[in-house]
Amino acid sequence: MIEELFSTPLYVSQLDNFEEIKTQLGDILPDIGFTSGNHYLTDPTFREDLLFKHNLYKLRKEIDRHIREYCKHLNYDGGEYEIKSWLAMYQKGQYAHVHEHGHYDIAGVVYFQTNGDDGDIFFTSANPFLKVSKIFQNLPSQSWTHKPIPGKILLFPGWLSHGVRTNETDHTRISFSFNVLFK
Repeated sequence: MIEELFSTPLYVSQLDNFEEIKTQLGDILPDIGFTSGNHYLTDPTFREDLLFKHNLYKLRKEIDRHIREYCKHLNYDGGEYEIKSWLAMYQKGQYAHVHEHGHYDIAGVVYFQTNGDDGDIFFTSANPFLKVSKIFQNLPSQSWTHKPIPGKILLFPGWLSHGVRTNETDHTRISFSFNVLFK
């Protein structure tokens, strides 16, 4: 499913074999180290590919299928790409500030562990001029929120500004994030 977001295509879907992927991720989770900050990351440099490093072939295959579907909607035939991936963990009081993923073609997230109330992802308008117009400055479309749901995958342009609201629950939220750069 595609939702038009500020005339920017946001891909929203669900992983087909999430229970198998959840097991595969759960098996490696005890062996992965996280660094701290506003939230915990497995790779704060964003240079590694957790999919390759831990042979997460089921998740890799599923992500590839969704990337191809997103590209099909964009009338882009795809081709080879490089992927960087990591896990993000949000405990009570943690959040992700508004940011974008620079020069990457696609940014994505898969929700691994969530209760649905432990930190929504939000996107801010790619149009900076909405706020300078009296008739558009109060539109609810200045930002768009998505609730985390286990197995949900979101794909969006790497340049789209986004963040994660503060986890105000005692539940630990874990998501699998990635960047895609076509060759």
